[in-house]
Amino acid sequence: MLYPADTLRKLGKTAISMDAIGPKFLIKKLNFEYEMYTDFVGNNPKIANPEFMSDFQVKELKNSEVKRFRERKIYFLRIVRRQGEKGGENEKGFINILGKNPLLDKSYINLFTFNTIDLEKMIRRKLKEAMKEEIKALI
Repeated sequence: MLYPADTLRKLGKTAISMDAIGPKFLIKKLNFEYEMYTDFVGNNPKIANPEFMSDFQVKELKNSEVKRFRERKIYFLRIVRRQGEKGGENEKGFINILGKNPLLDKSYINLFTFNTIDLEKMIRRKLKEAMKEEIKALI
């Protein structure tokens, strides 16, 4: 994986791999840049009458590359959102992954997390659940 030219210049290298920098450095940099972005966006005045696109129609999109997809794990970033009142007793952070909202400590709110989905484990778990349901149906 290659990174933007400004990052490369700062580090004085021509190409940097994920192993050379490490995901922790990248997430810290991303969190810092996001904090700067939210400060910038938060200071902008609200638009009185925003215009939205209304002519876009979702069509059935098919990915022809899925047949050759052989990865076992998927890596992605998610931002931690707030659940509950700010400063309240039940304040927690959460991320949305595949329609589920695992709770996190409130210290992670408005920061990005590096997440992994292990597809093999997920498929095995679904197969076990399906087998249990079939066995229950037979009994």
